Amino acid sequence: MAESRQYFGGYVRSHRERLELTQDDVARQLDKTQSWISKVERANHPAYLPPLSALRGLSDILHVPLGTLVLAGYGLADSAQGDVLGDDPEATFEQITVIVRSSSLDPSLQQALLGCVEWVRGLLNLGQDSTDRAPGR
Repeated sequence: MAESRQYFGGYVRSHRERLELTQDDVARQLDKTQSWISKVERANHPAYLPPLSALRGLSDILHVPLGTLVLAGYGLADSAQGDVLGDDPEATFEQITVIVRSSSLDPSLQQALLGCVEWVRGLLNLGQDSTDRAPGR
């Protein structure tokens, strides 16, 4: 049976279409090309996320909390109940951590994802020291 989990690309596409935006509309707002948006939408596999600056732009354009987009990169966006991530960044990361830990992901993928969450948290300077290195590098 094929897995029905929707990852980042499919999540972005479905929200863009729900808002009746074209790929060109989104590309213009992000100062990207239509082909870049097309590539992003076709990247429907686990652990794909574009750069943080693009994530922030997509979050604004699609009216989706940044944390939910991060969850979408791992097929967990449907686990978020409404806008549980809200406007409190610290609560956002706590909620993401709870969702990841309670997911059915392979334990090694869970650990990798939790490492990424902490890395992004550090980039945003939320209770952690920031580092320029991505997890695992």
